[in-house]
Amino acid sequence: MNMVPERFVPLCAMLSTLAMFSGCAEASTADSPPPITTTQPKTESALASVNRTYAALLKDIVTPDGLVRYDVLGESPRRRSLQEIVAAYAKADLPPGDDEKLAFLCNAYNVNVLKMVVGETAKEDFTSVMDIPGFFDTLSITVAGKQMTLNALENEQIRPMGDPRIHAALVCAAMSCPPLRDEPYTAKQLDKQFSDQSRRWINDRTKFRIDEQGLGVSMIMQWYGDDFSVQPYGGVVGFVRTFAEPTSPIARLLSRKDDPPVHFLKYDWRLNQARPG
Repeated sequence: MNMVPERFVPLCAMLSTLAMFSGCAEASTADSPPPITTTQPKTESALASVNRTYAALLKDIVTPDGLVRYDVLGESPRRRSLQEIVAAYAKADLPPGDDEKLAFLCNAYNVNVLKMVVGETAKEDFTSVMDIPGFFDTLSITVAGKQMTLNALENEQIRPMGDPRIHAALVCAAMSCPPLRDEPYTAKQLDKQFSDQSRRWINDRTKFRIDEQGLGVSMIMQWYGDDFSVQPYGGVVGFVRTFAEPTSPIARLLSRKDDPPVHFLKYDWRLNQARPG
């Protein structure tokens, strides 16, 4: 990934894979996330079992402000669960429905980022994903049986689905990223989850604010400006107006000015790591 990056440019057939995991995994500790199992009801997809494990993991490692406790994630039981989740998304069939597919792909993106980062955090000099050569555009991940990069996953699979709220959902492990959600995305809740993520993102004053230059917005909106032009937003300002809290300084400014001066805030690539404790 370049400094102005591209990322930044009903499942079936998983039961045998998950059974392999339960057969080779070590016994879980009392505080570890629940194991991926194959004992769910027949009406429940194998992905639901994976996402229960993923949900428990996220609850353990994500702080209320959306930062990541990489020290906890690096512990053996949780790290093993993370590897199993990544492997399950790699082997799964891509869901056919749009919401199912979009939720699946966003989860796959975020969980692969976590896996790619956690192995680096033990290095004393590691401070940013930008320290990892090719993190976005060279290193290979596997999603639904296909090898690709993080950039390809976002730009060829996720963005073409046409919902700019994905930019509030994808988290590339930087401080200027949106907050990481502490639950997986699901088809049934996707619209609500995406809108909630967008509100959290837009109302974070480290990422969007009013200053002497006008409306300061995330650099993501420069990199992907065209994505925000779809209706009902009609552009960057419209997207910000939609999700700004009504009493916020941003909302007050936009109530007075339809087209205020907009500038893009410097991106903070430091690792989105929560303070220990």
